[in-house]
Amino acid sequence: MIYAQEKDYKKNPQELTRQQIDSLLSEANRVMSGYSSGELTGLSAAAKDSFFIARAKDLVLTYGPVYYRVKYRKPTVEYKIEEEGKDARRTYAKVTFYYDPKEEQLNWNYSAYANIWADNGEPAKVMFGHGLGMSFDDESDAEKRQKGDFTPYQYDATPEFQLIDKNKKE
Repeated sequence: MIYAQEKDYKKNPQELTRQQIDSLLSEANRVMSGYSSGELTGLSAAAKDSFFIARAKDLVLTYGPVYYRVKYRKPTVEYKIEEEGKDARRTYAKVTFYYDPKEEQLNWNYSAYANIWADNGEPAKVMFGHGLGMSFDDESDAEKRQKGDFTPYQYDATPEFQLIDKNKKE
């Protein structure tokens, strides 16, 4: 007989305290303050990556701190070109934060990612591993942010099922 047993992924394996979040935000802001938006295009590749990672860290810690991972793997930066809409042909940096699938299971293969416009460092989008996020071009999202009327996204792990063969002798 084979049946599925649910693994328990309901608890965030790397939950941060308010003090840790504030410290990480302060660190990100320190890095970002070294650059002005007008000089981003002239920076070296390493300096750009450093800025975009700090900017993405700030976004994730502000809008979904439960999806920020201090352990596991460094975030990656990919440069992409927007293909459609009013920002077509505009370059953005996609910064992706990962999680350890041995510790938790989310709906996507990332804990969070942020798209940041490469020309001015402004956010375009932030998404979280459970599939929700916000677009910074969306007027209703912008209005909520201006009023400070948003609640950071909460942790939502996806249950994972493990097949167990009861007839198999171990």
